[in-house]
Amino acid sequence: MGGDGTAPVGVRVLVAEDSGLAAAVIRDALLADGHEVEVAPDGDAALARLRDGRPADLLITDGEMPGLGGLAVCRAVRRDPALRHLPVIFLTAGEGMVVDALDAGADDHLPKPFRPEELRARVRAALRLARHRADAEAERDLSHALVESLQDGLLVLARDGRILRVNERMVALTGFAREDLVGRRPPYPFWPREDAGAYGDRLAAALRDGAAGEADRTYVRADGERRFVIVSLAALDLASADGAAFVSTVKDVTTRHGAEEELRRSEAVARALAREQAALGRVAAAVAEAGPPERVFDLVAREVAGLFGVEAGGVARFADDETAILVGSWASTDAMRLPTGAVLPTSDDSLSGRVRRDGRPARQDAVRAGLRYGSGHVDRGSAVAAPVSVDGELWGTVGALSTRPGGLPEDAERRVGKFGNLVGLAIASAAAREELPRLAETDALTGLANRRAFEARLEAEILRARDGGAPLSVVVLDLDHFKEVNDRHGHEEGDRTLRTLAARMRSATRASDVIARIGGEEFAWLLPATGVEGARALADRLRGIIAAEPFGVAGTRTISGGVAELGPTDDGAALLRAADARLYTAKSSGRDRVVSV
Repeated sequence: MGGDGTAPVGVRVLVAEDSGLAAAVIRDALLADGHEVEVAPDGDAALARLRDGRPADLLITDGEMPGLGGLAVCRAVRRDPALRHLPVIFLTAGEGMVVDALDAGADDHLPKPFRPEELRARVRAALRLARHRADAEAERDLSHALVESLQDGLLVLARDGRILRVNERMVALTGFAREDLVGRRPPYPFWPREDAGAYGDRLAAALRDGAAGEADRTYVRADGERRFVIVSLAALDLASADGAAFVSTVKDVTTRHGAEEELRRSEAVARALAREQAALGRVAAAVAEAGPPERVFDLVAREVAGLFGVEAGGVARFADDETAILVGSWASTDAMRLPTGAVLPTSDDSLSGRVRRDGRPARQDAVRAGLRYGSGHVDRGSAVAAPVSVDGELWGTVGALSTRPGGLPEDAERRVGKFGNLVGLAIASAAAREELPRLAETDALTGLANRRAFEARLEAEILRARDGGAPLSVVVLDLDHFKEVNDRHGHEEGDRTLRTLAARMRSATRASDVIARIGGEEFAWLLPATGVEGARALADRLRGIIAAEPFGVAGTRTISGGVAELGPTDDGAALLRAADARLYTAKSSGRDRVVSV
C-alpha cells in the first residue's frame, strides 16, 4: 500500500461467479490494475480455494449461484478465524439482497450491470479499508508488544485487587502460568504465606485510597525460590472497559540483595529505574486502552515531570517553522503552569528548535541566561526535550523543566526519548481508528457519502421529523447525458466530471443537509426541516449553478431532479421511490429541470 493512500497492485482477487461473461468482465477490469484474478464457478469452489493455503486478498462474490450462494459464502468467511478480515464485495442483480449481504458480512455491494471503472474504484476502496483495519490491528499488537517488552513484571489490577492482565516478564519472574495469575484476588499465590496478611492489608489500603507508591517485597516462585523485588503501584487515569484501575510494576532485585553495600550504592538507581518503568507502564497501558491522545498528552507531561522530580513537563506539537502549540502540560505551581494551546517559540537557539533541527533529544542548562516559563522566571535550572515522530515525520516534542541547577540527571535525554516514542504511538493509533469509519461511509470516487451512509442518515432524520413534526424532503438528481461524456472523452474524463459535479453540489448544500452518490451518475440530497417547495427551490438553484460553468472538455452539463416530501406513512424506501419517479418524469419531459409533483 502506498503512503499516499492508493490501493496496492498485484494482490490476489478471488471471484465467485457462475456467469462466464460476468467473470470475464471482472477479470479484464482487475487485470488492468495488475491484480492476479482467479475465478470460482460457485460458492463451494470459492471457499475451497480460500482454504487451500493460498488465501486471497479480496473476494468478489455473486449473490445467486448454484449450490452455495453469495450470502452463505459471506457468513462462512466471517466465521472462519483465518478469513474473517478478508474484504468482500457482493454483486447483486438489484437492491433486494443489499441489506442481507451487508448483514452477512459484505464490506460493499455493487449492483449489476456495473461499469468496470466503478468496480475497480470499489476494489481500491475495499483494499484501502482492509489496509486501515490491518493498521489498527498492528497498532494494538504494537501496544501489546510494548507492554510485553518491559524489563520489569507488569500487573493491571481492578479496584478489588483482581489481576486483569500480566506481561510475560511477570510470568517468568513468579514461575506461575498466566492462567494461574489472571483472575486471582489477594492473597496472590506468589506472596509468602507468613507475609500474606500484611501484604493484603497494605494493598487494600492503597487500592482504597488510590495512593501511588512503591515498596520492597519478597515473592515466592512456584518452585519455592524466594525473589526480592521492588513493587510500584499507581492509579490509571483512563477508564477501561474491563475495569482496569491500577498498574503495578515489579522489579526483580534479587541479585543485588545479598550484597548490602552494593545494594545501598545502587538503591537510588534501582528505584529510579522502577519509577521509569512504572511511568512507562502507565503510559503504555493508557495507549493500549486506545483513549483520546489528548489524555495521553497530559499523562505523559505529568509522568515525565514526576520521573525526574522536577517542576514542569509538557508535550508540544509543531505548528509552523517558528512556533509550537502546547497540547499537554503539568506544573507543580501556578507560576510555572502554561495552559493547553499556549504558543511556544522554536527558534534555532531554543530547546524545541534544536530538537526540530537535529531530530534528536537535547538539553539546556540555563545557568547564565534565564528561562521563562509561564509567569515565572527560571534564573538557574535545566530543561530537556525529545522528538515525537508519527509515521516517520517529526510531529513535536516532549520535555521537562527543573528550576534547580543540576536538577536533571545525566541520562535525562535518553529517558525522556522513551516517552516521545509512546506519544507518537498514541497519535498514530488514534489516527488509524478515526480513519476506519470515514472510509466505510464515503464514496471512493467523489468523496461524498455513499448509499449505505445516506440510508442510515435518512432513517435517523425520518424518526427526528416524526418526533418533532418537521417536514423532510429528498431530491434525487441525475447528470444528463452522462453516457455521452464517457463515449466522447473516455471514462477518465467521466470520472473527473463526476468529481467536479460532487464538489459543486457540496458547495451548494447546507450544513444540515446530506448529499450522497447512490449510483453511477445518480445522487441523493437529504434536506431536513424542508418542505417540498423549499426543496424544489434549492434544487433549482443547484441546477443553475451546475449549468453556469463548463466542465472542462466535457463542456456545459445539466442535471435533472425529482423532489419528494415525507408523507404520513412513508418509510425511507418509499420516499426515495417517490423522488426517483419524479426524476424519471423530469428526464422524460426534456431534462434540465426539477419536478416535484
